[in-house]
Amino acid sequence: MGLVVAVALVGILAWAFFSRVSTERPDPRRLDGEDVRASDIIQIEVLNGCGVEGIARSVRDYYVELGFDVVAVDNYSRMDVENTFVIDRSGNNDTARQVALAIGIPDSTIVVDIKPEYYLDAVVVLGRDYADLSPFTQGEKKR
Repeated sequence: MGLVVAVALVGILAWAFFSRVSTERPDPRRLDGEDVRASDIIQIEVLNGCGVEGIARSVRDYYVELGFDVVAVDNYSRMDVENTFVIDRSGNNDTARQVALAIGIPDSTIVVDIKPEYYLDAVVVLGRDYADLSPFTQGEKKR
């Protein structure tokens, strides 16, 4: 009986290790190494595009906890955005991917609009689907 329990425990630990290693995690550091920005940490702006008060601040706190540099939080030009998306401001697809990955949205939501004068890597525009994003679903997984 002890051998069965030991084998089961080893199997569970192996599965836990494999699932942790195989799950892609966001990296808040710039991966290109050639950027001339002030920091090697990805700098983003979070904009509220859904009109729900406090959403952008909550997502800012989540990104900061992950190690990203959130330089601004504000409202988007519209409040009727359905789906959250990321705007790539630097032209570095890997950086934009890390920003999208952090909140659990697919790469297909990344829009390229390079604006080097903004000194930002990416902008996150929060839509009405905000409740499905990692900052709001992580607590549910822990329960």
